[in-house]
Amino acid sequence: MTLRRLLSALIAALFVLTCGHAALAQTPPLTPGTVTGVHTLTSCPSDFSSNMLAHGRCFGATLHCAAQGVSNVPDLALTFGVAGPSTASTVVFFSGGPGSLSDSDINQYVDNYYSPPNNFQVVQIDWATTGWGFTVSGSNANVLNAACRPAGFLKFVHDNLFHSGTAAGMCAQGISAGSAAVAYSLSWYGATLDNAELIAGPPLADIKTGCQSSAQAVTICPNSASEPECKGWPVSGTLYTDARYEPTYSPLQPELVQISKDTGTLEASGHASCEDSTVVLQDDPIWAAQGVAQPAIQNTSLAHTAMAAWICASTTGTVNNSSPEGWLYYNTVAGSPAQNLPTPFAVNAIYSCAGAEGESGGHTQNGTSGRTAIQTGMVASCKHHP
Repeated sequence: MTLRRLLSALIAALFVLTCGHAALAQTPPLTPGTVTGVHTLTSCPSDFSSNMLAHGRCFGATLHCAAQGVSNVPDLALTFGVAGPSTASTVVFFSGGPGSLSDSDINQYVDNYYSPPNNFQVVQIDWATTGWGFTVSGSNANVLNAACRPAGFLKFVHDNLFHSGTAAGMCAQGISAGSAAVAYSLSWYGATLDNAELIAGPPLADIKTGCQSSAQAVTICPNSASEPECKGWPVSGTLYTDARYEPTYSPLQPELVQISKDTGTLEASGHASCEDSTVVLQDDPIWAAQGVAQPAIQNTSLAHTAMAAWICASTTGTVNNSSPEGWLYYNTVAGSPAQNLPTPFAVNAIYSCAGAEGESGGHTQNGTSGRTAIQTGMVASCKHHP
């Protein structure tokens, strides 16, 4: 047993359940939601890509998670668009934040994959304004359960829009919280994907680490020469001196409040529990039981999925914790038994990221632009993996 797998096993053995709280430890695979009430819209949302607006068909629907219970994960409205030939490889896109609005970064990828010579079928989604990660107010909120929504949507696309049985691939691309939507779907809900391109995250890999009240140092690819998944990193990796969501605690800081809401730990005062030194110890087990990067996911086989991560080795301008959080997920995946590892599996270093989560605007170690490298990876790997 490798040192990495031994450490993962010890973590699993020492895992503490939270009594009297909804965030008890779970074991994959969990049950994805279902898409219901699909109806045609007369137009597509204005935030979708130019090719989606010009050539796509858009629909409204509802995501229903029966296994989690509607009292815990209420039905959520969504809008999605489809463009391109149904017989081609299909890419589903998940944007950052709550996923309720697409952005120019995602839209450029949508247009490039749709256009010649790629000619992919592309799918965009806007969740209702609360976003895919919010479930209910109070202690029953659980972002791991909420991930039944993106997992359910991916299953819907696979079963209804993707032309299986050919060489075409069923694939997904997510940025920031959108990469978390894809990672949860793969590792916890058994999503069927041939390729996943994950950018700037997943930031919900280890919520416990992100919510600590003191700085948490994380080194990405600390032994890159002996870590085969690490591509283009310095020999000793890249040190992030603080992998928390915010460098200083503020009780009403929007991101900390949202994470507290989504994990069922918001204080009665409405203040964020995440990073609050007075409650961190009591909430640690709750956060630990909801992040993507739990040892239990090493039992999920990703052998038929190619996975490429794109995170920052250096940044110009502002920095956030999406890269070190992402590494905590990829390092957990890398500790899986060999037969469960993604094939191929790459954690790619991007240099001079254009600010926080600016991987598309940075470049690889050999000087290729981040956007070009990500697109090249998707085009090469979005094909059927038997």
